[in-house]
Amino acid sequence: MRTVRIALDFDGTVVAHAYPGIGEDLGAIPWLLKAQELGAEFFIWTCRGGNELREAEIYLRQRGVDLIPPPYLPGGEKANADIYVDDKNFRAPVGVKGLVWGYVGPVLLIEIENLQERRANA
Repeated sequence: MRTVRIALDFDGTVVAHAYPGIGEDLGAIPWLLKAQELGAEFFIWTCRGGNELREAEIYLRQRGVDLIPPPYLPGGEKANADIYVDDKNFRAPVGVKGLVWGYVGPVLLIEIENLQERRANA
């Protein structure tokens, strides 16, 4: 079974917008941990760089979310992911502070399971 790779935005997705600081938790972590249990791998897909990026990585790792380096496609700058989770996605359920994980979390888990099933039957 191939791992499901997920590109994960940080500000407005995992935490509320407070760049360059780290905003309040939006409820993503329990869902990300459940996704990990299903075999998902995450890499941060953000505009953060330098120390701010490291702070985001530390935030996630301290809460048990394992991260992989972005898997870039050969000869390009586009990272290869199966799913992109970002508050800027078209029709993303966004509240005042960011993504609404009560909606996004269950949909993410279903999509991971669907991808794995399609691959197993391919």
